[in-house]
Amino acid sequence: MVLDITNTEYELRRHASDLAAWINRKLREIDAGGQREEQYFERRGLNVKRLLEEAVPLSRLGLNLWKPGDEPFLTLLPAAANVDAEVEIQGFAARSFKVEVTTIETEESTLRRQALAREGTVPLVGPMRRDGGAIVAEGRMVDVAEEAERVVELTMGRLRAKVDSRAYDNTTDMLVYLSEFWPLPPDGRLRLRRRTEAYLATEPGNTSTVHFCFWPDYSIETVQVRRRAQRSRGAA
Repeated sequence: MVLDITNTEYELRRHASDLAAWINRKLREIDAGGQREEQYFERRGLNVKRLLEEAVPLSRLGLNLWKPGDEPFLTLLPAAANVDAEVEIQGFAARSFKVEVTTIETEESTLRRQALAREGTVPLVGPMRRDGGAIVAEGRMVDVAEEAERVVELTMGRLRAKVDSRAYDNTTDMLVYLSEFWPLPPDGRLRLRRRTEAYLATEPGNTSTVHFCFWPDYSIETVQVRRRAQRSRGAA
């Protein structure tokens, strides 16, 4: 049975720990429904794609924001909203802000997920293509440094597309989910951080804070630059 998540359930305001627990309950329900591969890897079911590509990294960000004396609450917003979530921190460092999420999913990574769901195995790297109704994977050896550079450039491209659109004001943080099956190694993460710092320091837009969520450990790294006349991020 395919699990659907209603908009009403999805968009509830939750404490970060409650959001993480709710996501795990939904994943267990998907598993119990007997169509885990189809739902998890092919994103079938109402709001399942948003659960896996937005709610998961948002929950990790929320847990990362918890500190002694601070309680983070997140509201996942409707799909038609300009941003994906609102975050409110209650406590010693009370503040509120919005978050826009983007992933580094591509046509090839989508095909890779679908092939894994249908075949049970798939190469982690190499070209993917459709051949009629079939998905063809061309696994090949890659240079680790070159593959890391590809992921860094892809990530920076997704970040630039969001920031350069000027669709987000200075109360909006960016959250980029590195969701590909091939994990970015530590030197690649460092390279990504340095390029993000340089980009934020020179681009003329409003964004001053970018968070990265890395698969498979779902760790969060944050890059923040100070701007002249930067906003005060007090509670709304």
